[in-house]
Amino acid sequence: METIVIRPGRPEDAADFSRLLLISVPRFLPAVYGTEVGRLMERLFPHRQHFFSYEHTQFIELDGRLAGMTLTYNHAAKTAGRTVFGLLLARYMGLGLLRHYRQLTKIEPLLGAIESGEYYASNSALYPEFRGRGLGRRLFAVAEQNARREGCRRLVCEAESDNATAIGLRRKLGFRIERSLQITDLAGENFEFARLVKDLDK
Repeated sequence: METIVIRPGRPEDAADFSRLLLISVPRFLPAVYGTEVGRLMERLFPHRQHFFSYEHTQFIELDGRLAGMTLTYNHAAKTAGRTVFGLLLARYMGLGLLRHYRQLTKIEPLLGAIESGEYYASNSALYPEFRGRGLGRRLFAVAEQNARREGCRRLVCEAESDNATAIGLRRKLGFRIERSLQITDLAGENFEFARLVKDLDK
């Protein structure tokens, strides 16, 4: 019988967090932060009080092997984390931050734009060998439990519009597509995301 454990993230999970984050949006993150985004996220993760922090993650293990993770937070954490996040970007990107400033300002009003009372499931990913075992459902169940515990009225997430698997899973879990988000000319690439929401007040 398989043993499944879901646990809070720890600073030492930084390398797995970075790899799994890139699995969740492999083209988008490099377009925003540059080709060294993997190393950047690994450096950001052990710090507290920003929205790529270990504090906002849950990791799932199957028979003692790390299988995946989810990154979630509420509106207050997103708002409070902006200053720390900006300072950390300046620390680790240096002058490179100036080269990516346009990309960052372009996505800020769109992706991850949540209001008070909303809980954001930012990124979820499994390593390929662990897919098809219902682990993704378990991670979303944890996100929903956290959202309800904090009194949030909606669970919000986004997925690239051409990712039928991700969107299909979310719809099976009770999400509905609220709108489409277009991001054009981001490091020469165009992206389209579906914003999905699940009402929790029922």
